Amino acid sequence: MGLLILILAIAALIGGIVICNKSDSTSVFEDIGIILTIIGGFSSFILLFGMVIEYTEITQKIEGFKEVQRTIDYARADSQDHENHGITVIIAERNEWLEKKITENETWDLWVPDEILELKPME
Repeated sequence: MGLLILILAIAALIGGIVICNKSDSTSVFEDIGIILTIIGGFSSFILLFGMVIEYTEITQKIEGFKEVQRTIDYARADSQDHENHGITVIIAERNEWLEKKITENETWDLWVPDEILELKPME
């Protein structure tokens, strides 16, 4: 969905530029072209900026996922039974996040790093 919106924003930007170049300076089409150019340019900028932020955030969460996995492995090695419920809740939350991001990687490959595919669900 996000990629479709980005494509539409870029299409509006290009369409606006083409309309401005093809129309007379007194034509109503020039105004439409200017409006499309502004909307397309602004939308493209916001979407690309958001993509960078999302990519960075996911990269940080991947590191957090790995850290939680190491922590859980350490806790299991200590065999602290009273923490098993808390660990189970954390595992469920992290696995749910991982599954969502893997699906997003398959759908919106641009802003979900492929490193996410190397992660395995926690057990």
